[in-house]
Amino acid sequence: MAGYGGGGLGMVDSAIYKMPAPQSMIPPQQASAAMAHQLGSFPTAVVVLLHFLTLGIFTMIYMGLHHGKLPVVAHDDPSAGKAIGFLFIPFYNIYWNFIFWLRLCDRINFQYQMRGMAPSAPRGLALATIIVNMIPYVGFVVGYIIMMPILVGILQSKVNELATLEGR
Repeated sequence: MAGYGGGGLGMVDSAIYKMPAPQSMIPPQQASAAMAHQLGSFPTAVVVLLHFLTLGIFTMIYMGLHHGKLPVVAHDDPSAGKAIGFLFIPFYNIYWNFIFWLRLCDRINFQYQMRGMAPSAPRGLALATIIVNMIPYVGFVVGYIIMMPILVGILQSKVNELATLEGR
């Protein structure tokens, strides 16, 4: 399908995610490709439970796979492999955590905007969770045990809504 691969859908940069009405900024022939995703429904409670059982490893991989299931709209949208792989690079992963979670929220919100719905993925909560996770000891207790399951639960429920809209 046009738009998949490294080039995106002809967008110049990730500023497309910040636009108030992206459907008016994308040519009609590219709008259908920008709305195409392969997101499926998965129980939110199971995602949160698996977050605890795997000490967050499931969360990192499962949410990273969502990057690969969303269409490449901007030239710097990460693939699933890139999104997950860069989290394993020492020191670079500190920077990449911000890109990983904030871009995932932006890409989910973009899908809502393309369908004429209000964006509802919690970008602010994602940013707060990343910052709290960087604080020693507090990050584990507050970030991974309280904030991350809430963030992951909300994101999965938004993904489930998108999958339901598409009939998946």
